Amino acid sequence: MQYLRFRRFFVLLSTNGEHDVFCPETKVEDIRRKPIQCFGYSIGCYFGKNRAWHPSVRIELKLYKEVKEQLMTIATQKSIETLRRRFEHLPFEPYSPVRRQIVALLTCVNHA
Repeated sequence: MQYLRFRRFFVLLSTNGEHDVFCPETKVEDIRRKPIQCFGYSIGCYFGKNRAWHPSVRIELKLYKEVKEQLMTIATQKSIETLRRRFEHLPFEPYSPVRRQIVALLTCVNHA
Protein backbone atom coordinates (compact mmCIF):
# COMPACT_ATOMS: atom_id res chain seq x y z
CA MET A 1 0.00 0.00 0.00
CA GLN A 2 1.04 3.56 -0.71
CA TYR A 3 -0.50 6.66 0.85
CA LEU A 4 -0.16 9.71 -1.40
CA ARG A 5 -1.18 13.09 -0.07
CA PHE A 6 -1.20 16.68 -1.24
CA ARG A 7 -2.66 19.12 1.27
CA ARG A 8 -6.16 17.77 2.05
CA PHE A 9 -6.35 15.40 -0.91
CA PHE A 10 -5.11 11.83 -0.62
CA VAL A 11 -5.32 8.44 -2.29
CA LEU A 12 -4.36 4.98 -1.18
CA LEU A 13 -2.79 2.86 -3.89
CA SER A 14 -2.43 -0.87 -3.60
CA THR A 15 -2.02 -4.04 -5.54
CA ASN A 16 -4.38 -7.02 -5.20
CA GLY A 17 -4.20 -8.92 -1.96
CA GLU A 18 -5.53 -9.17 1.55
CA HIS A 19 -5.59 -6.02 3.68
CA ASP A 20 -7.83 -4.45 6.33
CA VAL A 21 -8.56 -1.56 3.95
CA PHE A 22 -10.55 -3.94 1.74
CA CYS A 23 -13.14 -4.73 4.42
CA PRO A 24 -16.75 -4.93 3.12
CA GLU A 25 -17.88 -1.53 4.46
CA THR A 26 -15.03 0.33 2.74
CA LYS A 27 -15.74 1.86 -0.65
CA VAL A 28 -12.76 0.99 -2.84
CA GLU A 29 -12.53 2.13 -6.46
CA ASP A 30 -10.33 0.66 -9.18
CA ILE A 31 -8.44 3.30 -11.18
CA ARG A 32 -8.73 1.03 -14.22
CA ARG A 33 -12.51 1.45 -14.07
CA LYS A 34 -12.98 4.89 -12.50
CA PRO A 35 -10.31 7.58 -12.97
CA ILE A 36 -9.21 9.78 -10.08
CA GLN A 37 -10.49 13.35 -10.49
CA CYS A 38 -8.14 15.87 -8.90
CA PHE A 39 -6.61 19.29 -9.54
CA GLY A 40 -8.38 19.64 -12.89
CA TYR A 41 -7.08 16.32 -14.19
CA SER A 42 -8.54 12.88 -14.73
CA ILE A 43 -5.95 10.22 -13.89
CA GLY A 44 -6.68 6.70 -15.01
CA CYS A 45 -5.39 3.66 -16.85
CA TYR A 46 -6.09 2.07 -20.19
CA PHE A 47 -5.29 -1.32 -21.62
CA GLY A 48 -2.87 -0.82 -24.51
CA LYS A 49 -2.36 -2.65 -27.77
CA ASN A 50 0.62 -4.41 -26.19
CA ARG A 51 -1.83 -5.96 -23.67
CA ALA A 52 -0.41 -3.97 -20.76
CA TRP A 53 -1.88 -1.24 -18.54
CA HIS A 54 -0.72 2.33 -19.18
CA PRO A 55 -1.34 5.52 -17.16
CA SER A 56 -3.43 8.29 -18.68
CA VAL A 57 -3.57 11.89 -17.47
CA ARG A 58 -5.99 14.21 -19.21
CA ILE A 59 -7.97 17.37 -18.48
CA GLU A 60 -11.02 16.52 -16.40
CA LEU A 61 -14.09 16.48 -18.69
CA LYS A 62 -16.15 19.17 -16.91
CA LEU A 63 -13.19 21.56 -16.88
CA TYR A 64 -12.36 20.73 -20.51
CA LYS A 65 -15.91 21.65 -21.54
CA GLU A 66 -15.72 24.92 -19.57
CA VAL A 67 -12.41 25.88 -21.22
CA LYS A 68 -13.80 24.97 -24.64
CA GLU A 69 -16.90 27.08 -24.06
CA GLN A 70 -14.78 30.06 -22.98
CA LEU A 71 -12.52 29.75 -26.01
CA MET A 72 -15.42 29.33 -28.42
CA THR A 73 -17.10 32.43 -26.97
CA ILE A 74 -14.09 34.59 -27.81
CA ALA A 75 -12.96 32.72 -30.95
CA THR A 76 -14.58 35.15 -33.38
CA GLN A 77 -14.48 38.25 -31.17
CA LYS A 78 -10.83 38.56 -30.13
CA SER A 79 -7.63 38.97 -32.09
CA ILE A 80 -5.41 36.08 -33.05
CA GLU A 81 -2.78 37.44 -30.64
CA THR A 82 -5.26 37.35 -27.75
CA LEU A 83 -6.22 33.77 -28.59
CA ARG A 84 -2.56 32.77 -28.88
CA ARG A 85 -1.89 34.17 -25.40
CA ARG A 86 -4.91 32.31 -23.99
CA PHE A 87 -3.58 29.02 -25.37
CA GLU A 88 -0.07 29.76 -24.10
CA HIS A 89 -1.37 30.36 -20.59
CA LEU A 90 -3.61 27.32 -20.25
CA PRO A 91 -2.68 25.92 -16.82
CA PHE A 92 -2.08 22.30 -17.82
CA GLU A 93 1.01 20.12 -17.89
CA PRO A 94 1.84 18.83 -21.38
CA TYR A 95 1.06 15.15 -20.88
CA SER A 96 0.38 13.44 -24.20
CA PRO A 97 -3.44 13.12 -23.78
CA VAL A 98 -3.58 16.74 -22.55
CA ARG A 99 -1.69 17.90 -25.65
CA ARG A 100 -4.23 16.06 -27.81
CA GLN A 101 -7.07 17.77 -25.96
CA ILE A 102 -5.47 21.18 -26.48
CA VAL A 103 -5.00 20.44 -30.20
CA ALA A 104 -8.72 19.56 -30.33
CA LEU A 105 -9.52 22.92 -28.70
CA LEU A 106 -7.29 24.70 -31.20
CA THR A 107 -9.03 22.91 -34.07
CA CYS A 108 -12.47 24.02 -32.81
CA VAL A 109 -11.29 27.63 -32.43
CA ASN A 110 -9.76 27.58 -35.92
CA HIS A 111 -13.00 26.28 -37.43
CA ALA A 112 -14.95 29.06 -35.69
